[in-house]
Amino acid sequence: MRCAAGFRKSDFFLRSFGRLVPKGLAVLVVTLILLATSVMLTGCSGKGRAVAPQNLPPSINAIQLVPPRAAPGDTLTASAVAGDPEGRPLVFLWRATVGTLIDSLGQSIRWIAPHTASTCTLTVRVSDEANQVSMTRVIPVGAGYLVIESFPRGARVMMDYEPTQLFTPVTMPDAPAGTYSLGVERLPYIYSPGSKSVEIVDGGTIRVRFKLDDSMMPMAQMTVNDCVTQSSWSPNGASVVCAVEDTVLDYRALAIFDPPWPDLWGDEIYTCVGTQECARVRFSWGPSWCPTPTDCSVLFASSRPTVNRIYKVSICGYPPGGQADSIYPGVANYPVWSPDGSKIAFVAAEAGGFSLKVMPASGGGSTTVATGVLEDRPSWSPDGSQLAFSKSAGTPPQPYLFVVPSGGGAPVQVSQVTGTHPSWSPDGKKIAFVSSFDGTENVWIVFIPDAITDSVEGQLTSAGANWPAWRPDGMALCYTIPNPQKGCHTLWLASAPFPFQF
Repeated sequence: MRCAAGFRKSDFFLRSFGRLVPKGLAVLVVTLILLATSVMLTGCSGKGRAVAPQNLPPSINAIQLVPPRAAPGDTLTASAVAGDPEGRPLVFLWRATVGTLIDSLGQSIRWIAPHTASTCTLTVRVSDEANQVSMTRVIPVGAGYLVIESFPRGARVMMDYEPTQLFTPVTMPDAPAGTYSLGVERLPYIYSPGSKSVEIVDGGTIRVRFKLDDSMMPMAQMTVNDCVTQSSWSPNGASVVCAVEDTVLDYRALAIFDPPWPDLWGDEIYTCVGTQECARVRFSWGPSWCPTPTDCSVLFASSRPTVNRIYKVSICGYPPGGQADSIYPGVANYPVWSPDGSKIAFVAAEAGGFSLKVMPASGGGSTTVATGVLEDRPSWSPDGSQLAFSKSAGTPPQPYLFVVPSGGGAPVQVSQVTGTHPSWSPDGKKIAFVSSFDGTENVWIVFIPDAITDSVEGQLTSAGANWPAWRPDGMALCYTIPNPQKGCHTLWLASAPFPFQF
């Protein structure tokens, strides 16, 4: 209002002044007065004043903890290292996920840890009159114990993907609380990804699953022209009997392969049925060579004439073959000799599913040792006291490896990854099996250090493999590998030194 009044007074003065002076002079004077008035108006309107600088946010450089970790129930001091570019006063607000904040306002506060081992996330928010920033810090509370196991033993412990100076098995009595990625490696064999994220609170035992580098293993091709599935070693480990298949003629037969490897063509087994002429045993699979050196018998399964049944045939002499005798009256599959040759385990079809049975090799009644099993090949422990087999478990149901006493009892799950086709190692400490855990069928090893419940799995192959079978001396393992040119599998031998032969 004051500026407008001044302008009206100036206008009155100019009109009066124009009557008193010459016209040219009056115009000059009026121009100067208008310029001055414009300056006055600009000043009154506020335009042209220097703009105040924008308020910059504060910054937090760190949260300092004294001490850096706390035992349960301890009091800790936390301080925010913060400042404001314009030097404005700051307001601090603290929050804690667990424990008790004695002070929640102020640049430094006190915090009481909970009385149990845990992990606290401490957050400070710093603000000036217009902006705010925040920072968090994790406080480990207490020390948990941690036992890290891996098989084979003696593997270097990797923590957060960095090597440590610890080797399995190792016990860390003062493991800080927190979340870590643990893994193991044992050069020249790399166990990867071989890591799992673990949260250490009160501690516990961690068994690390690993992946072996099968490219480091000595490998030898055993068959070339035959498509192979299941196999079984002779007692002296010099030969192997396999189920071979012809994908064109759609049949399976039995054949024996001998060194030197590779054996280009196996010796097919011929059998006689009753008074009929001896002929190739078509539609036969799942051979099991008798472990008794003086007995050259082979067990196998066949769908002749219409349903699956199990048979025994002597393959002494050459050409191998003889009279095939049925050894079980019902529908059955996958017969396997016990280590001493006195018993036979097999899978029998019963109402509603399959059962794992054991019978004397000399004949007689059978005993059911497990029910609800899968129609899959079982495997004996070296001392004959237990049987490994596959059984569905979980939701949705998937096949896993189980072990049961050979006389019957409660089955115990030994694999945490899906598993089929078990083969128990001669030393009793490992079971080779097949798993599709990584999306492709591969051979895995489950290590049994002291008890079945302590088992740990490791992936052996990565390019696809199936049907593992240990050589009797335990120093070699054969399994089938895909042959893209033939559209089926051929037999290969992995020999010592194994990455798992420690």
